[in-house]
Amino acid sequence: MDFLRVWIRNLFTDLLIVVVVCIVMLIFMKIFYPDALSLLLLSGQFAVGMVNILKLWPLVILAVIIYAMPRRRRRR
Repeated sequence: MDFLRVWIRNLFTDLLIVVVVCIVMLIFMKIFYPDALSLLLLSGQFAVGMVNILKLWPLVILAVIIYAMPRRRRRR
């Protein structure tokens, strides 16, 4: 049960980091590069479109699951 608890905590931590980085990046671009904001959104749509066309969602989900797995710590 401890493994599942740590895995869920890691998953939410990773999700929170991604959301915060995206928000900070959007605010930064809105302030300093307002013309490039539409280009950023278009590149995001392109990336999601390519994942849809190539049907790579299982690999994306697997990468997220593996990334959130708890790391084993060596006991000394």
